[in-house]
Amino acid sequence: MSNTTKIKYVTIDNKLYQVKAISFYRMSMTVIPCDTSINDVPADEVFPLEECRRDFHVTIEN
Repeated sequence: MSNTTKIKYVTIDNKLYQVKAISFYRMSMTVIPCDTSINDVPADEVFPLEECRRDFHVTIEN
């Protein structure tokens, strides 16, 4: 599983995470915390996960 989408970052509880892998077939994603500010990344690469958190299984890696 990898990330070939334009979704490079997600927000979870107002924190920014980088998407390491995403699967729409399995409805799962793996994210890693990042120190980047949300203002430093293009808006079209950020997806607010709060909108579909119930549908996705999210794994946060350290």
